Amino acid sequence: MEMVIKDKTKIIIADSQPVFREGIKKILEGDGESRFLIEEVGNTHEFNYTAVEFCPDILIIDYNSQFFELNEIKRILNMLHNCRVIVLAAHDKKGDIIKLLDLNVYCYLMKDCGKRDILKAVTSAIQGEKFFCPLIVDIILADRHRMESNIDLTTTSLTIREREIIKQISIGKTNKEIGDTLNISPHTVHTHRKNIMKKLQLHSAVELCNYAIQSGIIAQA
Repeated sequence: MEMVIKDKTKIIIADSQPVFREGIKKILEGDGESRFLIEEVGNTHEFNYTAVEFCPDILIIDYNSQFFELNEIKRILNMLHNCRVIVLAAHDKKGDIIKLLDLNVYCYLMKDCGKRDILKAVTSAIQGEKFFCPLIVDIILADRHRMESNIDLTTTSLTIREREIIKQISIGKTNKEIGDTLNISPHTVHTHRKNIMKKLQLHSAVELCNYAIQSGIIAQA
């Protein structure tokens, strides 16, 4: 579902390094007629205050162990239900990447990505689409290939409703968004999701997305 932009998209840039925040801000304002309202925060205290007052549409957040670590990002996602999160990271640890993707972040970039990737990530998040920089895509694909020999790719045991829900999960929709699309409650979606994961013996949203691609439930981009 594409985000409705009334006037300007509100973005918070959360990074402990002022120079990096300013760099991202300049990229977003580079066209001279910015479509964005931008706030900057350098730590969780600043973020908590700004998030309540500003109500961001997009959060661009630095993933680091000092301020914005995994549990903090999870808390933020629970706090801002309608905010779409773009993660920036300075390292490429596979375990951290998979955990963050399982939290349903919309976009994941490495900090050395260029201007084009950053702008593409923001545009994708506004449109309700996923975007990952090439390095992250390589890691996801490697994880997918690892799974190929371990999962049953047949879909005969899945109901039509379960296949519909898998499609919706794979494009990044929340339980509420899926419920709205399929005219069922978020609780029912959650129950279906648990049953699907158990039936397919999968353990994460990333594995489910890989399964959906490999089994043909969704088309590979």
